[in-house]
Amino acid sequence: MAKAGPIQDKITQLEQKKFQKAKNTTKHALALEGETINKYWSNLNKEKKQRDPIFSLRKPNCDPPN
Repeated sequence: MAKAGPIQDKITQLEQKKFQKAKNTTKHALALEGETINKYWSNLNKEKKQRDPIFSLRKPNCDPPN
């Protein structure tokens, strides 16, 4: 539990940095694009779904590599 505190703090800092970058990007894009309807404007409020990674694909009835 003692190690979890600093790790959680680091995670919080990284999330804040990520959101600040997104905020700045949005601010600059809106300044350039204005309120015109375009791809950026349409994608602004779209829900971002996480993708499930595919670690490897296998053929049926095939021996794995050594």
